[in-house]
Amino acid sequence: MKKFFIVGCPRSGTTLLQRILNAHPQIVIPPETAFAELMTRSRRGQAAHWQRVTADLGIDLALPRRGLRGLADARDLYERMAQAHVERVRRHGIAYFGEKTPQHQRYLSLLWRLFPQAKVVLVFRDGRDVAVSLSRQPWMSSDLDVNFALWLHYASIQRRAEQARPSQLHVVQYESLVSTPETEVRRICEFLELDYQPTMLSQSRDFAGVPDWEMPWKAAALGPITTDQIGQWRQVLRQRELHRLESWGGTALRRLGYTLSREDRRRLPPICLPLVYLKSLWWAATRVRFPGHRLAVMPAADIAERKRAFYDRMRPAPIPIDRGRLARRWSPRDGRLLDIGCGPGNHLHHLAPNANTAIGVDVDLPTLEIARRRIEAPNVSLLRYDGTRLPFAANAFDVVTTLDVLEHVSNRPALVGEIARVLRPGGSWIVSVPHRGALRWLSPENLARDFPRCYRMLTRISCPQFWVCAQEASAQRHGHFTASELSALAESQFTLARVARRGGPAYAVAYLAASFPPPGCGKYWASACFAAMAVDYEFPYGPLAYNLAIEFRRRGA
Repeated sequence: MKKFFIVGCPRSGTTLLQRILNAHPQIVIPPETAFAELMTRSRRGQAAHWQRVTADLGIDLALPRRGLRGLADARDLYERMAQAHVERVRRHGIAYFGEKTPQHQRYLSLLWRLFPQAKVVLVFRDGRDVAVSLSRQPWMSSDLDVNFALWLHYASIQRRAEQARPSQLHVVQYESLVSTPETEVRRICEFLELDYQPTMLSQSRDFAGVPDWEMPWKAAALGPITTDQIGQWRQVLRQRELHRLESWGGTALRRLGYTLSREDRRRLPPICLPLVYLKSLWWAATRVRFPGHRLAVMPAADIAERKRAFYDRMRPAPIPIDRGRLARRWSPRDGRLLDIGCGPGNHLHHLAPNANTAIGVDVDLPTLEIARRRIEAPNVSLLRYDGTRLPFAANAFDVVTTLDVLEHVSNRPALVGEIARVLRPGGSWIVSVPHRGALRWLSPENLARDFPRCYRMLTRISCPQFWVCAQEASAQRHGHFTASELSALAESQFTLARVARRGGPAYAVAYLAASFPPPGCGKYWASACFAAMAVDYEFPYGPLAYNLAIEFRRRGA
């Protein structure tokens, strides 16, 4: 079988291209093997890496007893791996065995020494979109500058590769691939000397090249081909961040055909690049490696069961949630209230006595069932709806609350627009989110990503609560916000009424303790931690605060 490799900076569309090409009857592409990295590791590291590869490919193939010691050993093992995988999937008439590992772009010279005739399909994407997308992944840094530096590194490798072996390299732009997929796929088939098959662009969800533990962050690439992901940086990046990235990487962006938001690029401060270098070293030293984040992904059914068990233990006493109490003090009495993302009813329990009618909506049905068991007030209704598509008439509510919701929503402008529609002029929108202050690094939801060694130590001596596991499985970073970020999100339809920055070091430590309880400590440990959080929440902490609450007023019609 001939060999070809799909490479590119992570989050550039390599999984989408893998899915498309895997639909060709003469091509088979397994899950990522990172085979080139295998060759660079110690014998012990090779054994751990190969165990992950064989599990993902579903094959039984042993490493050489002495490990991989040269090109001949590596070439023989790769050929046997390819043959074993083709036999397992029972595909006949295979002309190409493909390998999709984005980071192989850093090992192109090694791959061409292994397989001198191998062809390479390189996918590239706007670096601003790549940096934004990488910041949301559980296996990557949350720092925008570190992620953009990674993209610049891959862009420089691309330039050298285009000059080294142009006849064996085909370059594909992600934006062109999703905008005119048939044209681009025909060119790739021509490069591989294969006939184009219309079924390659079908909307069937082909999971063959993606193992289950990667589904949380790769599922979108297995759906219909869409242009929705183009230019996301326009909605996410602040002007200061955008100008910094373009001043730094404007030359690379222009070389690849992308336009800048402004032509008068500012000069970066001298400390900027050394600081990014140090942050990159820190991330490289502490990042989660195989199989670390693989083990962090928990099935949704197990998370739901943990959630039900937790709230069953806590009944009948309500959990003293501090944000709900603050929202109750801020909300007017005897009005119509809508709680978006009500979850198991922690906040709605405190808000309902203030309102004539209280409605809670959430997208998760099992969570709503928990709320129905815990809230027995006659003025409360619970409905299953997405907050971005509400069934209510315009101007229907006096108060709308989104308490601990925005950090979990991807399409925030759509949610804010829907809130403005259902809220009457002059009505209150009360929002609570984690604060992007000095204590954000204590977030238990991001611990597995930011401090993997500390997380692994805690999981050995405790059982993480369901909210920690749910955040890991979502493959999204638990967002933290500043008041200016929320004001910018709401400024077109709301005015700022008041701000509260609450909860300090004691709050953060108590929340961390509640998230990782010691063995044998159940209801009383969690109740004590939540009570400590509620007490500390009453004090303003300014930049040191762990939580941020804001009341907006809808502008008059």
